[in-house]
Amino acid sequence: MNETIYGIFSGEYSDWSIHGYMTDRDEAEKYCALKNKEDEDGWGGYYVRNINNIHANVKDVKLKYYHEVVFDFDNGMRNEPNRYEYYIGEDRKPNNRCNIFRNNNGWICFCLNADSREKAEKIAQDKYYQFLAYKSDFGIDKTIELLGINMLS
Repeated sequence: MNETIYGIFSGEYSDWSIHGYMTDRDEAEKYCALKNKEDEDGWGGYYVRNINNIHANVKDVKLKYYHEVVFDFDNGMRNEPNRYEYYIGEDRKPNNRCNIFRNNNGWICFCLNADSREKAEKIAQDKYYQFLAYKSDFGIDKTIELLGINMLS
């Protein structure tokens, strides 16, 4: 069984892209040749790179997830299900930050540990509604102080 796949890439340095992979090197090279022929300006330069299968015993590794859930003041929660980092080790410290514009519009971001996106979003929604209630009662500046939110400039 061939454990190598053949990645299809284009570009170079900081301007490169991964387009996909094939399981047959000859087909991957043909695909790249076809794409390079179609490329009018010659900028893309499709090419093949071998990608080997990694064998590692990671079944006992316990992943943790640190989610960022962002709310726009005028549109509510953003639909960004992949806005998280995974890691191992000690839990990360929760963090709240916001950016407010001159018209008192802006966004607030809640960063927290949770084992699922759904749980992270539920916790963040609760925090967001608390933020809105405080903002209504005390104003934005006092709310930021009371809730310990980091302001971005």
